[in-house]
Amino acid sequence: NLGGGPERSVSILEAAMMIERELGYDKTPLEGRPALLQFHEGRKGDRVWDVHDVSKFRNDYPDWDYEYSLQDIIKDLCS
Repeated sequence: NLGGGPERSVSILEAAMMIERELGYDKTPLEGRPALLQFHEGRKGDRVWDVHDVSKFRNDYPDWDYEYSLQDIIKDLCS
C-alpha cells in the first residue's frame, strides 16, 4: 500500500460523504434512513491526519502513476 499522497488525501468524514453521494444518500432525507457510519470520540493516540509521501517510490519508478482516481475507487466500491 503506497498511500495516495496529499492530492488524494481525504478524511474519513469526506470519504463517507463521497460514498453517500455515490449511493444517492445525499438526496435522501436524514429521518428514516439507515446511518452509514456512527462516529465516536477519538481515542488517545489516534492519528488526526495521515498523508503518505510517494516521492521515493516515484524516484525509483519515474514512469509510474496512479491508475485510478479516488472517485473511481469509491464508485467501484459502491457498485
